[in-house]
Amino acid sequence: MTAAPASSTRSIAKEFARTGGVLEGVQLWVNLPRKFKMEAPHYQDLPAKTFAVATFSGGEARVVAGELLGVRGPAMTYTPIVVAHVKLEAGASVDLPIPSSFNAYVYAVRGSGRSLGRELQDQPVGRVSCDAAACR
Repeated sequence: MTAAPASSTRSIAKEFARTGGVLEGVQLWVNLPRKFKMEAPHYQDLPAKTFAVATFSGGEARVVAGELLGVRGPAMTYTPIVVAHVKLEAGASVDLPIPSSFNAYVYAVRGSGRSLGRELQDQPVGRVSCDAAACR
């Protein structure tokens, strides 16, 4: 969703209230570049089946936005960004090729893991270290 001047998620919330179900999500708010701040608000419907999937030894990455591991996600963004839902098998690890100029964060939705020696189960958000080659 692009929340330029005065946007809301009321219509989405009304539909969910009417139909019910399980809703899990993570929201990431990114500041729009100055030249796009007055864009009309809009919403992109991105069903999970539209996410590009990259597989690797020990897991997969479902790419929502940007490019990761050779696949591009369906979301249109105004800012260069990579958003992916990464699933790892127990004991697996992965280095992700994120541009070193990006900030990178990981959020443990289910289970636990470690990033830079930090346990992510008790504190689910962690900053990830990036160098010129990858993020860990």
